Amino acid sequence: MRFLACAMAIIFAVACGASSRADEGCRYLQNDKPDQLEWLEQSEPRGVKLVVRDDRWKYVVNGFHASLLFSCDDCARGVAYGTLRFGLAPFTDDESAQKLALKLGISAANRLDLSLHPRMIDLWLTTMQGYNTLGLDTRAVTDLQPIIFAGRSGLGRVVRADLNGRSWYAVAVAVDEGCFSLFGIFAPKDNSEVTVQDLQSIGDAITTQWYTPVGKVPVPKPEPPRTFDRYSAEDLWRNLFERR
Repeated sequence: MRFLACAMAIIFAVACGASSRADEGCRYLQNDKPDQLEWLEQSEPRGVKLVVRDDRWKYVVNGFHASLLFSCDDCARGVAYGTLRFGLAPFTDDESAQKLALKLGISAANRLDLSLHPRMIDLWLTTMQGYNTLGLDTRAVTDLQPIIFAGRSGLGRVVRADLNGRSWYAVAVAVDEGCFSLFGIFAPKDNSEVTVQDLQSIGDAITTQWYTPVGKVPVPKPEPPRTFDRYSAEDLWRNLFERR
């Protein structure tokens, strides 16, 4: 169990801050709490907080990647470990994400399709590590499927990551509603094959609490918070193909 937890932290240290602009009306505010997101939408302050309503699920904050690391020791079925964060993979601005899609030959109907594409997930895993993970190969096991996650409508798919002769199965999920978006990857503790429906154990354990920020409103940054500015689209694309 401890080994799998470490594997999740290393191999699926995926995921999960506010990323790219959903549209020009979203101006994200400075916030150091990975379980909360605040923004100005057409000059109106908005906020959302993730709330865990199932005591079996615990999380710790991964401050460096602005993500939440989840675990459920008592979950005998379905997923039991994973990471979650605001935004959508690959957590660059929209313009850079589109450049990556073009160079990788990805045709996506919308931001959710792009975020859950195997190559984007593979790229995000590399970005989280900060260096090339030689031999890591992430592939889709299922097509995209609709799912309710944290009370919001989203899409999910099962993926498999192969590295050094070993394989890890997990379910990737993404939600995109205007200025609000989420991305996460979760896996079972016994590394068995999973389905998108297995994500329901964590999807039902989390809810979103919406509020209006009051008092001192932080000054919006020129770009949304929690992006990886040191990685340009060209650098990410080059790193991906250096490994292949």
